[in-house]
Amino acid sequence: MEAKQRILIKILFFLLSASVVLASCGRNYMNFDFAEIIEGENFENISLTIYYAEPDLLIMFPWSLDEFKSIDDERIVNRIAISGSDLEEYIDLFKQINSDTLKRVRGRTPIAPDIRFYYVLESSVNGKLLDVVLWGGRSGAIFNGVEVEMHYIFYDIMIPFLPEDFAERMMRWRDELSYGSK
Repeated sequence: MEAKQRILIKILFFLLSASVVLASCGRNYMNFDFAEIIEGENFENISLTIYYAEPDLLIMFPWSLDEFKSIDDERIVNRIAISGSDLEEYIDLFKQINSDTLKRVRGRTPIAPDIRFYYVLESSVNGKLLDVVLWGGRSGAIFNGVEVEMHYIFYDIMIPFLPEDFAERMMRWRDELSYGSK
């Protein structure tokens, strides 16, 4: 009887260990589909707010997101708000954000983001639909509070709305990312 119990305990221990290993090796992609989220939204109720700072600006300590958003000096942080029909023609860019483009960063020690760009898409009915921090953590992006690998779509969403000089720099960074040189 005692031998059967030991065998049963060993089998249970093996099954528990195997399930933990398999669960930790799971898929790194986030479950997100913007097309589903935006479905049924009235574009007059949606707004995109972009905050951006000069990437070459030297600061003593990294800003928290709240500090970054609260800076009220256009020489440091600028703010652009887009809503309604001005946003509707670009909604296909947002629809490119899905589980395939959002790969979680795992196994790295989190570090404070070096925030230079932040944008939030909000609905006056449903609240925050998504937000992105660039450059965040070690990977370069924080999407809805989760560190993800950088993807060119994060740049593409902002480019149409930024001033020309910032847009040109964003296009260069996006192109470098697209060709694999981070």
